[in-house]
Amino acid sequence: MWAIAKKDFRALFYSPIGYVVVAVFLAAMGIIMYLLSIESRSIDFNIVYQYSAKYSLPIISALLTMKSFSEEKSADTEKLLYTASRKTTSIIIGKILAVVMAVGVAIIISVIYCLLFAKYGAIDLRLIITILCFMLLTMAYASVGVMISSLSESQIISAILTTFFLILPSFFSYGSGVFSYLALSNFYSRICDGRLSINAIIVFVSFTITCILLTSIEMKRNRKFN
Repeated sequence: MWAIAKKDFRALFYSPIGYVVVAVFLAAMGIIMYLLSIESRSIDFNIVYQYSAKYSLPIISALLTMKSFSEEKSADTEKLLYTASRKTTSIIIGKILAVVMAVGVAIIISVIYCLLFAKYGAIDLRLIITILCFMLLTMAYASVGVMISSLSESQIISAILTTFFLILPSFFSYGSGVFSYLALSNFYSRICDGRLSINAIIVFVSFTITCILLTSIEMKRNRKFN
């Protein structure tokens, strides 16, 4: 698991994609901070992370996961994964952890923003919970991207479908329908508003586990035909 995570993490930063994603995340966060400061003349970093989770995290999750299995399929190296001694779930979790680690790099850098603004006022301690739950949300988003990547040989299609799946539910999540449970950013918004809910954490973890199981089933199905 850790070997796969380290390999994929290094691969992201051996190519431009890792640096591009970190730059996009920080640029989006900077824009959000700027707009909020103009509107309210103050910055609530909980809200900054809330908007980042809703608008930029789905896109960067799609970019980071589009190569997970699609590249293996297109390069015909997927068979090497099937013949490896590692369990299927370990491979999947390793790829998810690589994405979480990459986003973690961006989060660590973003904390510098918080420290800079700490000179002008106290930082809400809720921010620690907000950041930790942001990583849980990232894990859930990464699991979706990895699952979709296992279904397609095209990295572009994987990225588009992942972005579509992660953003669309937010626009149809009113009420208590199915989309309300798929709109993970809405659960995260409650945490950013100061309503720490164990239910939200359970939803993130359950969503991740479900995607891992579905990806594992797809990998085992492919193994039978290869």
